[in-house]
Order: sequence, then C-alpha cells, then structure tokens
Amino acid sequence: MSLKYFNPKITWERLFIRSGIRFTENEGTLNLKDEPAYNLDFIRKILESVGWATRLSACSFFKPQELINERDWLLAWEKNRSGAEAGYTGFADIELSIMDTHISGIVRWMNALGFITTISCEGHRLDKPCWIQLLDKNDEPKLANFIDELSDHEFIYKNSILSKVDLNRQGGVRRPLPYELLDLGECIFGTKINNYPNATNLRKASC
Repeated sequence: MSLKYFNPKITWERLFIRSGIRFTENEGTLNLKDEPAYNLDFIRKILESVGWATRLSACSFFKPQELINERDWLLAWEKNRSGAEAGYTGFADIELSIMDTHISGIVRWMNALGFITTISCEGHRLDKPCWIQLLDKNDEPKLANFIDELSDHEFIYKNSILSKVDLNRQGGVRRPLPYELLDLGECIFGTKINNYPNATNLRKASC
C-alpha cells in the first residue's frame, strides 16, 4: 500500500479514533474498558509490533509523551489482522481483528450512529470497490445523505459501495484512497461525539 499520504506523527487519541478504537481519557491514560476482550488482545498485538505493549496494563493504556508514527501502526494492523470480512454486528461487539486496516474507523463509528453493518471491505484490488453493507437496506438513503453532507459532496454511498468523486473526470467516481478512508472515519467520529451538529461546519472545524 502507498504510505506517502499518512501522518508521519500523530497523537494516540487521533490514532485510536481513526482505527475505530473505543476509549475514554483521564490524565494521560486512555481507558479501553469498553472494548471486548478479543479487541484488547488484538490491540495488544499491534502495540507489541510497534514497541509500546508495556504501556498497556489490563485495559489502561498509559499514553507515551511521544507521538506515534501512523505508518508503523497501519503496517502492524495489516500484519496482525485476520482478513475476514464479516463477524459480530453492532457498535459494541465489532471485531477489530477482522476489519480492513483503513476502513475500521468508518465501520465502527457508522455503527455508533445506528447504521448497523454486516460486511465491509475497503477493496484491495484495483477492480474491487470499497464495500459497506448495512443490516437494514432501508437505512441506505439516510446514510447516503449523511455521507454526502459530511464530506461536502466528496464521497458517495450508493448500493453499499463507498466512492470518492473523481475530480479528473466529470461525473466520475473512484475508489477512495486509504488515507481518505481514515480521514472520513475521523470525521464520522466527530459527528458521534457532537450529537449530529451541522456536518459541513463540523468537517471544516475538525477534519
């Protein structure tokens, strides 16, 4: 995967958000108590790969002063994930270890907003789209409108496929780049914690 667009250094809070990890913060500690045991095991494996496993005690991650290299984290996620495309459904029970590396944040925070997903795939081959399937097909128009407004019409969700407007082709779309998926996940999280404020204003302020 191309790595040139990823943040060379990023805060641990933003890193966890972009990867779809639940936490609460208290005086330099990121508490992961709301994550199920299988997600904690997966997070521990990634932390071992990037050299920070000793900072995780039970469900408390004692945040280092150093920023984390996002590229290293993503490579570790890719190395340790299982590669399945479907598992437990719902916000609380999602299995991070089966999530595609760059779409986990999008899927987690979509579920937090009530858009329950069943299958997702960021599209690893050039001929494969970015795919996010909802449990209730009736929610697709609502999610499509939400994604359109949140992204200032840069993303399109239609027939379970998430696409990016291709500025080089009039009326064209393309598969989102990995870093664009991470950015979108971060924006969706911002909506979750701000209880559906005006999405366009949120995007300009937070993304």
